[in-house]
Amino acid sequence: MQKKTGLIGFIHKLPKKLQLQLIGIGFLQRKQTYITHLPGMLPMLKDGEQTPEFKCALQKHNIGKAESIFIDMDGEKLHALYLPPENGKLICAFHGIKGNWLNNPPAINPDPKDANYDPTYRMVLLEEFARAGFGFLAFTMPGFNPSESSASEVNFNKACGVFADYTIKLAAECQLQPKDIVICGESLGGAVAAIFASKLTIKSFPPAVVSLIATFDSLVGMTQNEFPIFSTAELSAILKDKLDTTEILSKLDKNNTWLHIVAVEGDSIIPLKNTLNLLSVARGLGFNVLYHLTQGDHTTWDKSEIVGGKKTAYMAREKGLKIAELQSVKDIQAAMGDS
Repeated sequence: MQKKTGLIGFIHKLPKKLQLQLIGIGFLQRKQTYITHLPGMLPMLKDGEQTPEFKCALQKHNIGKAESIFIDMDGEKLHALYLPPENGKLICAFHGIKGNWLNNPPAINPDPKDANYDPTYRMVLLEEFARAGFGFLAFTMPGFNPSESSASEVNFNKACGVFADYTIKLAAECQLQPKDIVICGESLGGAVAAIFASKLTIKSFPPAVVSLIATFDSLVGMTQNEFPIFSTAELSAILKDKLDTTEILSKLDKNNTWLHIVAVEGDSIIPLKNTLNLLSVARGLGFNVLYHLTQGDHTTWDKSEIVGGKKTAYMAREKGLKIAELQSVKDIQAAMGDS
């Protein structure tokens, strides 16, 4: 068994009761999950305007037309990048941990656990959205620069409500229907994307596809990876009302919303078993799910491949193709007669 080090190693040395208390007050959750800002990050905005560095990055990735917009949440400003949907398809996107869409320069704070970490991968993802024919509304979650407020389940839930209202208003202005909306989230952003989808569903605007990339099943499941001595019942009792993607999926409309679940085989952050459990729960709930297994680590997956799978899921949804029993992107492409 691998020796636990750092904060987790320290907690493992404590009495079991104290371990559980620390987990219960959110110690691990805040320190391990909500990494909102890393040293040396390039600023996206200055005085409410995009910085020259940020504009240059957008142009480099062929999305120079993306504009910064601000959405009010009880007096606090939340940021989003918006690229108009020229062909009538819009992706609402949510980033994961370690900062915003611009992310971190490669020479700053290198992570020895991920030598191939590409700090621009989120910009590449936005570029692939545009290349695949989607407009996008890329939200920056509360507490993640340059959005205001703080990162927490309460604020994520509140933000998703105002994001949903904004999206429905924007859809009306662009003459978009629910069937034109795709939601995408990676890592922590996958859980938030599911919350956002549930808010749209409650407002009678169920999205066409919800795409979850390298997303955990629940914080209970993730905590058990580090602390297997605790039962599901023990952790559920103290982690109630925390992020639980499997529970959130039960609030979506399985008849109108298709799922695209991506598992990364070499993921060192979200173990494959957690994403596979999410897949199992989704299929058990009766969703049409396009399952997508890819190679790489938590951030190094092939962006064009993943967006291609997302586009395939959207096309399958448009054609009404039942995909719950099909296993992969290649299966669904074969069923549609695509290469």
